[in-house]
Amino acid sequence: MEGPSFLPYINIPYYDFIEDIEGSVARVPAGQKIKVVCAKENSAKFVCEQLLANGFTDVGYLEDGIVSWGNMLAPRRITPTDAPL
Repeated sequence: MEGPSFLPYINIPYYDFIEDIEGSVARVPAGQKIKVVCAKENSAKFVCEQLLANGFTDVGYLEDGIVSWGNMLAPRRITPTDAPL
């Protein structure tokens, strides 16, 4: 995800949490704020539930998923209005 600063991230597929919860949870850094992102929100909610059930306390997810992030971005003209695009 683009933003004003770099956010460290790890990619653990949703299916890894389904097939190997313990192994997947072990890959997530403990003691840090965790934000889970997926395409439309449902997978992220599941992963957050698994993390909370396994001792994590500061977890959250992107509401409506990465789709909402993409829809939030809007083009803006950065040139004078009389200049061609």
